[in-house]
Amino acid sequence: MPIPNDKRRLGIDATLNLNTSGDYAAPTWVTCDLVEELALDEGWASASGNNRGQPIEASAKTRAQVGATGRIMCRDTDPTYLAMLAAYRSRDAEVDVMILSGALDSDGATGVRGKFQVHRFSNSIGPNEVQYRDFSLIPAIVADDEPFVAATVVGGTIQYEEVFLPTAA
Repeated sequence: MPIPNDKRRLGIDATLNLNTSGDYAAPTWVTCDLVEELALDEGWASASGNNRGQPIEASAKTRAQVGATGRIMCRDTDPTYLAMLAAYRSRDAEVDVMILSGALDSDGATGVRGKFQVHRFSNSIGPNEVQYRDFSLIPAIVADDEPFVAATVVGGTIQYEEVFLPTAA
């Protein structure tokens, strides 16, 4: 477990976790220790709301955009690597992924959880290199009972909150 640091979170402590149970409602999280680089990209698509009476570009958020990219070491005996490889090689397979800013039991760690498809899994195979695969994860089309959620570790337990919804009136 990483040493707690009250001043900042370090990128090396971030984790990519796969649900190996196959059950969205009762996940069994396994941290993929083979990931070297990891980037979570969150943003919003927007609709233009411009008019001549307003001298600034105006817009409204429409849909959240979430994706992830990373680099994973190739290891043919590692179940998380094999799950990512299998998901890439299948047109419709999904992986239930949670990306956190810390370990699964690190209080205050935050991130996202959702079903993703592996859209890219390119291999680096130079003669003087350890083999890695660069990957990209894009949210999958899922059923309503498997929502994309924000994840936060509180008291050593992961709590989920539905996000990207309109504010209640």
